[in-house]
Amino acid sequence: MPFITQPPSNPVSAYRPVLFQTFVFAPTFIDEVVNAVVTITDVDTSAQIAQYRLQPVSDLGGVLFSFDIDVQQALQDYLQPNSQTKSDSAPNADGQAYFNLDTGLYVNFTVTITYEYIDVATGLLTDIGLTDITTQLTATAATRQHDEVMNLDNYVLTLGAPLERLLTNSTATQNIQLEESATVSFIGRDFGANILALRVRTFDAAGVVIDDGTVNISTPLSDFYQFTCGCGPNEIRNITFTAGSVNIDNPSVDSYTVQITTALNVPVSELKTYKLKSVCEDSELRLHFLNALGGFDAYTFSNTKVQSINVTGTTAQKPLAWFNAAPQNTLSDKGTFSLEKTASTKFELESLDLEPSTALWLKELLYSVEVYIETSQGLQPVVIEDVVQIVETKTGNRQLVKYNLVAVLANDKIIQYT
Repeated sequence: MPFITQPPSNPVSAYRPVLFQTFVFAPTFIDEVVNAVVTITDVDTSAQIAQYRLQPVSDLGGVLFSFDIDVQQALQDYLQPNSQTKSDSAPNADGQAYFNLDTGLYVNFTVTITYEYIDVATGLLTDIGLTDITTQLTATAATRQHDEVMNLDNYVLTLGAPLERLLTNSTATQNIQLEESATVSFIGRDFGANILALRVRTFDAAGVVIDDGTVNISTPLSDFYQFTCGCGPNEIRNITFTAGSVNIDNPSVDSYTVQITTALNVPVSELKTYKLKSVCEDSELRLHFLNALGGFDAYTFSNTKVQSINVTGTTAQKPLAWFNAAPQNTLSDKGTFSLEKTASTKFELESLDLEPSTALWLKELLYSVEVYIETSQGLQPVVIEDVVQIVETKTGNRQLVKYNLVAVLANDKIIQYT
């Protein structure tokens, strides 16, 4: 049976090496094994992810043949993020109650290997009749840095201590406004009768609980699935809670917490705290982005927001038309005219001074392949350009980081061709 050599755990990241090794003894009726036919299959849909042939990397006296199998690129190509497709864990555009199985960001797969030799009678590649198959594994769209542990063990929810991490590197406490959206993503397990739930609790300025509500999450009975829940005020006010209730618009609410628990309020994930702050429409803009762990994060740039229209184009010239021998009225004719006129919308953003830990997390926004701007019309895709990082040293050698960046709407406002 093929065995995984890197990484040695499940689930695996599709953005780090996913390597298998397999060995086969050549049957006595052939001279050598020339190919391993590798087939990668999506277990849940039975779809073929990829199929290709590999030559042996070594043989022992023409008897034992070994093959190294790398499925990383095939898994990357199969999974989102796809630059042309909105990931299914992106927040809802309308801010309604949001609970979604992120099928585009993880896949349960197996690798099946058959072997071929060249039939001397026909000259054709022929199956030797042996089949190897791996156990079921799960790959996620999470990316791991070269200096990080490659496995995702600390992100898989389990019953009992310790409480596992959500799919985010953000700080435990964030600011949010009453008209903004947010999400939490996690990797779940089959807990049998222990139904998972999203628990929301609101607090007043003194830290006293005001409301406490849980909503059951309909999750698959399988291991290592990825799930995203809407947890911003936009989503909470539209949730029908299974137990208890939460009025996020209560003027006494100063902050609230979200956590993945069982339906009986047994916590299984870390706790996230959101502190409500006042709205300042003219200077704030919120971006949602696919983070390095395959979940969605959001950050509000609350220092500056400059919106501009950038117009580009070229001009051409031609002789004015004279339709008759005598001069005619040529006011409607053009000697100089525009070509390829386009207009794009840009937002110049500046963050507040950030602690190093927050700056390290927010850096994931700068190289994210999917970024959306939150507007009253819903989420609109943007691309990030012209990033400047400023490091300031404060009293006592305390360093703070600030990001200046430009977000450009992915869809041009005007595209005209002459």
